[in-house]
Amino acid sequence: MKYLLRFLIALILIFPYTSFATVKTFVREYSYSAGEADSKLSSRAIALEQLKRLLLEELGTYLESQTDVKNFEITKDMITTLSAGVVQTVILDEKWDGRIYWMKARLDADPDKVKASLNELRNDRKRTNEFEAMKKTADDALAEIARLKAELARKKDAASKQALIDDVRKEANKLAAKEWLDKGQYLANSKDYEGAVVNYNRAIELDPKSAWAHIYRASSKMMLADFYGALSDYDKAIELDPKNATAYATRAWAKGGLNDFGNALKDGETAVTLDPKLALAYYFRGWARWGLKDYNGAIKDFDKAIEFDSKLVWAYIWRASSKMMLADFYGALSDYNKAIELDPKNATAYANRAWARGGLNDFSNALKDGDTAVALDPKLALAFYFRGWSKGGLKDYNGAIRDLDKAIELNPKMGYAFYFRANFKADLGNTAGADSDYTTASRLGCIEAQQLSTKKGLSW
Repeated sequence: MKYLLRFLIALILIFPYTSFATVKTFVREYSYSAGEADSKLSSRAIALEQLKRLLLEELGTYLESQTDVKNFEITKDMITTLSAGVVQTVILDEKWDGRIYWMKARLDADPDKVKASLNELRNDRKRTNEFEAMKKTADDALAEIARLKAELARKKDAASKQALIDDVRKEANKLAAKEWLDKGQYLANSKDYEGAVVNYNRAIELDPKSAWAHIYRASSKMMLADFYGALSDYDKAIELDPKNATAYATRAWAKGGLNDFGNALKDGETAVTLDPKLALAYYFRGWARWGLKDYNGAIKDFDKAIEFDSKLVWAYIWRASSKMMLADFYGALSDYNKAIELDPKNATAYANRAWARGGLNDFSNALKDGDTAVALDPKLALAFYFRGWSKGGLKDYNGAIRDLDKAIELNPKMGYAFYFRANFKADLGNTAGADSDYTTASRLGCIEAQQLSTKKGLSW
């Protein structure tokens, strides 16, 4: 017994974490029998897609049994669909003998991390739509391949048969492209947007007529602040699929990023017309109206977005921000509370709730929200901005200035950060520093700073 005990202690000392990790591993094999229309590429694409589905279904069955996942109130099919962007399939071995394509693959998943990602994704309707669309593309390709093969079996003349074979291979290319789309979605979900774009590039090379591939790539470009690149991809998606409401809705996002809120509003209106039940259409139209300072109109659109998707976190955040602009501090606070309830790790929601609490002169709790926002996302300029603003409300001017310094470091174009830093410098008697910040804030479009600079005779 003592030898067994020593052995167990030695294991713990040598492998303190990895040996007892919670990672679940699933391994499956799949064999695809090629038909007359199949090439090595098409056989591999079909085998890989089917093998991934087997692995994801096995993972979905396991996760569905977990109590905390049941609380998410999502179906097994949804768990499987969303998991495709959270985990990666590793090919262990594959063989092709000209007739059968055999493949063996492994899926490793940390259940806790997957659950956390699923919880986050279920509240992100835009991303969920993308995962659902990607699965539908694969479903449609597999169904079309089956139909084409059945038709091929009935054809006798060589020309007709070759045309069908070519069509089968085009559909197989869509499945091959999905392998790169899966990798892109995984990287985007991990916030590696540059890596995601690289994989989307490869997918588009294989399937250049995929509107959704262009939409996915555009979304990652938006996260990289490549607004012109994103706009180009959204334009292409609309050219390929003129009735794609999501493409118009998200193109409004890109146009808003370029401060073209007038045309963003037009895209939002088109999206609503194409799909009157698409929450994202109302969400981005509301966002465009916010940019045009039509806060009452924005609230109506965010109301509608929430009506169609009550878990759309960002709709609550932007509706709250609209209410803030109308000095409805209690209404804004309620919306920020709901956003945090839905997504407890959303740093922007905490940062903005600090704004609402400050509006109610509750700067102590505003500061706590600022602290939480900074802890959740140390690269979020808004977190430092509102924490600094809260410290200023508590008359901790030096602390406020340090936070605003950080906000400006992270976002040098944040005019109001310069404006409030100027105010706090003035409170500390640093007139020269204050005037310098007022001038910068004025150049960046801060109206209050412009008015004060004019009154002080400062040139900007």
